[in-house]
Amino acid sequence: MNEFNDELSHKQIITLLKQHLSDSEGVEEAKINPQHGGLFNHIVRVNFGEQTWFVKQYLNKNVSAVFTPPEIDKTIRAELAYKVHRLTLDLAKEQGLSVLPADIYYDESASCLLIAGINQPIDLVEFFSNGLYPKRQLLDLAQLMANLHQYTCQTADYSESEFYSNEEFRDFKLDLQYDGIVDQLSEDVRQTVLEVAARYKDQQVCVLHGDLNSRNVIFTLEPNGISGVIDFEQSHVGHPVYELTYLLSEILISTCYYTESAAAAADSFVSFIERYEVTVQTEELAINDRDFIAHLAIQAIYRIIGPSRNSWSFYLDEQSKQKVIDLGENMLRNLEQADQMMAKVRSGEPLEQAFSAYLPVSELS
Repeated sequence: MNEFNDELSHKQIITLLKQHLSDSEGVEEAKINPQHGGLFNHIVRVNFGEQTWFVKQYLNKNVSAVFTPPEIDKTIRAELAYKVHRLTLDLAKEQGLSVLPADIYYDESASCLLIAGINQPIDLVEFFSNGLYPKRQLLDLAQLMANLHQYTCQTADYSESEFYSNEEFRDFKLDLQYDGIVDQLSEDVRQTVLEVAARYKDQQVCVLHGDLNSRNVIFTLEPNGISGVIDFEQSHVGHPVYELTYLLSEILISTCYYTESAAAAADSFVSFIERYEVTVQTEELAINDRDFIAHLAIQAIYRIIGPSRNSWSFYLDEQSKQKVIDLGENMLRNLEQADQMMAKVRSGEPLEQAFSAYLPVSELS
């Protein structure tokens, strides 16, 4: 089987599962249902017997009505996603972490991944959008990412590899999330945003997931539910500050709306950072307070005004959205106070309060 149509047929999917799975009994009677895909992917869910698998096929055509991603060949994207995902799972197992999915296979001829299904999955966004911050699972996630960053930072085959650098996709993300929003910001913070993006391009120290948002982090609802991460195709070589703030900005956004959950949000936020810092042992991975605050502010604003804003701000009212924008802009205006802001966060202050410490009195009401 060397040739495939743009999208795999039912018969081709069954054949792939037979080729890669040690137990494919009953696959001939499998139920196959299309799923919502990514920027240029075709995904189906396959159920047979007691098994569930997702077949993710990478395409050379853009299926997104919102984004125009770079034209990187599907075989490169599929191989990159598989190799970084496989490495992350292997490192987790070495550390005794129980993570999901349980297994993943790569079929080069079809440019697709076969990903084991998960029992009773729930996306992290379902927690954040309801003012919930599952600390234990977030700590596992921090350790999972720290393992990936630590290993690839210390291994030149990853950190100095043109294949893993994926600069074309990295620059697409920066153009979208940083350069692409400056015209919507107050004039006095625009140059700061551009400088943060430019500086990040020079911070190439380890392999990142590259798209660590709450829709790509999944938990199970079982009593000892464990966490997992999916969709590694935007992996690139960069600095952890981008990865961590990419996710933590969503906690900041949530706490601006669910003010009654401020203490729990702050606890999970700082615990995530501390678990990450305890796990990594490499100076190159250290998080600079100024860089952290800058990226956190920009990522929070982007999720309110960027083209995918409805995916992250769907539960916010207009007042809360404006609060996030105002807070983010003033964080950018006060980067010289970044160490004081982070000291307040680490001491347990609610996030909005810690980051509002240097706002004019008239803007605190």
